[in-house]
Amino acid sequence: MHGPPPRATHRAIGVGNLDDDALHARLAAERHVGDPLADAAVVALRAAGGRRGWRLLDDALIAGAAGDPPPAALPEAVRDLLEAAATIPPWLDLPLVRAGASAHWRVGFLAQTMALTYGSLAFGYQYADLARPLVMTGRLERMVPRRISETARWALAATTPGAMAPWRDGWAATVRVRIVHALVRAHLARRADWQAEWGVPISSAASLATGIGGFLVVPHDAMADLGVRATDAEREARTAL
Repeated sequence: MHGPPPRATHRAIGVGNLDDDALHARLAAERHVGDPLADAAVVALRAAGGRRGWRLLDDALIAGAAGDPPPAALPEAVRDLLEAAATIPPWLDLPLVRAGASAHWRVGFLAQTMALTYGSLAFGYQYADLARPLVMTGRLERMVPRRISETARWALAATTPGAMAPWRDGWAATVRVRIVHALVRAHLARRADWQAEWGVPISSAASLATGIGGFLVVPHDAMADLGVRATDAEREARTAL
């Protein structure tokens, strides 16, 4: 990165004091971890009946946004996912997250689009853990326009100021992405050609690499190459986002 990385958020989530070996060991272990809450929710949604399960999830997200309780028929595993996602951890500073969204868009749409398209996409395609699920599901070849469109809609929702607070649009979009990833993870894990040494599909480590590498570090460096500079406060806020 151009300059030292922000540290306050790193300390808050427990990685700020890890040396390189400890961090590498933690990431290696996370290659074998998926998203247990979302994985359980997918099993429950399937048991509730495909489309009906998705309707229950949508109804629960709409109810939560209105401050109402979820539908009585919502499976317990889905309730657990939503409750956990809506619980704000002590280290999370939502005003700082909102400031991060404002800082994200300060540079303008064109610079962000260039940084994400020519920086983040290329970053992801370099790493097998990130590219392999796309190749095996056809989303790297036959479904590229759809994938880019879906990712762009999520990124827009997640980077709208205030939208990552529980039950807001960016937060709800991210819950849906977790469910979709869990569906893909279950599908790929059942395939005979998925090898155990690869870890689990769309692992916790791969998600971290995508979130921090693809949506923070790489765009930051790409924008710096375009001549866009950020203050330390802006970089810390973007890290929180």
